[in-house]
Amino acid sequence: MTVSELPAPVDARDAVAAFRRRDFAAAAARFEAAAALAPGDAAPRLCLARALAAAGRLVEARRACEDAARLDPADLRAALFGARLAARADDGRGRIAHLKAAAALRPAAVALRLQLAAALGRRLQHRPALAAVEEALALRPDDPAVCLAAARCHLALGGLGAAEAQIARSGAGGPLEPERERLRADLALRRAREGEPTAAGAGAPLPAGVPSPPVRPRPAAVGAVAQPAAPAPVPPRPADVEAIVTAATLRAIARARRRPRLTDHLMVLRALVLRDLRAHHRSSALGVLVELVRPAVVVFVHYWMFYLLRKPMPGQIPIEAYVLAGFSVWFAFQSTWSGASVGGKWPGGATAWPGVTDMHLRLAKAGWGLLLNLAFCMLALLPLKVLGADDVVPNVRQTFVVFAMAGGSGFGLGLVLEGLGRRLAFVKTVEKLLTWGLFITSGLYFSIATTPPLVARYYWYNPLLHLLEHERHAFDAGYPVGLVDLRYPAMFTVGLLVTGLLVYRSAPCPDHD
Repeated sequence: MTVSELPAPVDARDAVAAFRRRDFAAAAARFEAAAALAPGDAAPRLCLARALAAAGRLVEARRACEDAARLDPADLRAALFGARLAARADDGRGRIAHLKAAAALRPAAVALRLQLAAALGRRLQHRPALAAVEEALALRPDDPAVCLAAARCHLALGGLGAAEAQIARSGAGGPLEPERERLRADLALRRAREGEPTAAGAGAPLPAGVPSPPVRPRPAAVGAVAQPAAPAPVPPRPADVEAIVTAATLRAIARARRRPRLTDHLMVLRALVLRDLRAHHRSSALGVLVELVRPAVVVFVHYWMFYLLRKPMPGQIPIEAYVLAGFSVWFAFQSTWSGASVGGKWPGGATAWPGVTDMHLRLAKAGWGLLLNLAFCMLALLPLKVLGADDVVPNVRQTFVVFAMAGGSGFGLGLVLEGLGRRLAFVKTVEKLLTWGLFITSGLYFSIATTPPLVARYYWYNPLLHLLEHERHAFDAGYPVGLVDLRYPAMFTVGLLVTGLLVYRSAPCPDHD
């Protein structure tokens, strides 16, 4: 903060003096007046942001800092201060955005890239973090801090060999030795868990400061001369107990441990869903309600569109039931498709947790999308009841069957396209075209009973059309469903699930390479 940067009509010395007296409210008022006199100048807004942050008005400080960064994008101070304010507000995304801007302004700053990698790692985005660390490695390939940051990212992504190489490259001793030892212990645990030989198991020396594990003597053969027993090893200190875990010990524990049950997998999925909600909504209790905004807005807009167009409804079904049943099933199919396709890619590194696999990530994202849209389909009946739509009462059993088929077919299709997309580049383009084709022919805007036979003959082959029509029939028993059959989407669901699992097993996940 410099006095010369403030506009002349404002007494800059009074503002700075108030700031130094820790009278931050008065300093903020004076800096705000300076910013009003110079609307195109970034310096008074940055000073205002500092004063507001010191006064505890964090929201206003962030707004002033963003205004300063917008007015002068080349000012590194605004980007760094914005990152500090975002960290104070526990806004990981904002901190990452400001650090990216700061790193772009200073291409040779290694410390900024390490801070960016640490911020990305806290949000479990380990692949972007590794990209930032690799940029720092290109600038300082022998910096121990950079090498350990790269080892941390490789370890989170499952690259055990690369992590070991970076730890060895970081040298030994110095203030980073505790972090180096912790990474070595984590590496030994990961290798032991996966059945690979560790440094202790292979006969290599253990890291410095870690005592050797006790060796159990073999029983003497019959007739052999008994040898004097070796002196008992000195018991390790409590701080070193966690580091003394060999591969043989962990394999014995794994053999004695029971196999995961269905309840264990369900608890893993629940933890992943809760973590995803906390990451997206900052642990807000209203996070689930925010997830329901998108389908609610879509249904509301389409209801009024059909109402204003005076579109005749087949079987005199209410417009709200027609729209709600159609779009809730479509969103359930789309969310499970997306969960199976991209659920294992975000956030990276979660498969490094014990017991969490790539399939857990996909099932968690797809399962949450399916349950969310099913809950929306049921909860939307409450406002309809309040508005007087007493005749809209769905068949719960048929609704669950339809949503199960929509979720299963979407999950299987996502696995098929994601597995093929790793081998064939054009599959991504085909996936976009297929999305539009399924959307147009799914019956969201028409009923097969009122469609010309020449067109309906081809639309009939879309399994989603059968699901949407039967869900509308579940809402209104008078809705015509004589031209559709649930057995067709059921066979389609089973076929897609089996094919998707086979493709998934044949195409290895990139996170495990």
